[in-house]
Amino acid sequence: MIENERKFVLSGNNLEEKIAALASSHRIIHQTYIDKKVRIRESYFPVEKYYIWDLTVKVEVEEKVHEIETEISDEDYEALSKVGLATLRKIRYVIDGWEIDFFKHEDKTYFIVAEYEMPENQEQPENIPNFIQESLIYSVEKNDGRFSSRKLSDVAYAKKLLRELKAKVTA
Repeated sequence: MIENERKFVLSGNNLEEKIAALASSHRIIHQTYIDKKVRIRESYFPVEKYYIWDLTVKVEVEEKVHEIETEISDEDYEALSKVGLATLRKIRYVIDGWEIDFFKHEDKTYFIVAEYEMPENQEQPENIPNFIQESLIYSVEKNDGRFSSRKLSDVAYAKKLLRELKAKVTA
């Protein structure tokens, strides 16, 4: 599958509570990066009380990112998680096709990203809902690697990037 998503950095007080109230679903995600192109993920759906383990490979070919995702067994997940280079925990809320990720460290949010997956040739979402616009501090350009989840798994890096973005907004 060709991945064609746009990301938006959000910030705001009590934003998670507001997003949670609007969400049709949510899940707790633990991701482990095996290398730059491969990750494993454990997703827990608390309302339905079940887990999914998957392996994802992302490779850029001719300026398009091909994403291959497949479920794996819990045994494979446990084994592969031991060789990870980076890990992260986030809570993902889903609202009308939008995924809003709250990156967590010691149960505190340190970065918030809204994503919208589009058809391959679409450049922008047709509509950016009010709940995104009201908290938007930065629209990420396509293929801006600074905002990959792998990079944002580095808490110090993510906090520094957020401070820089907020400084530009207030300048």
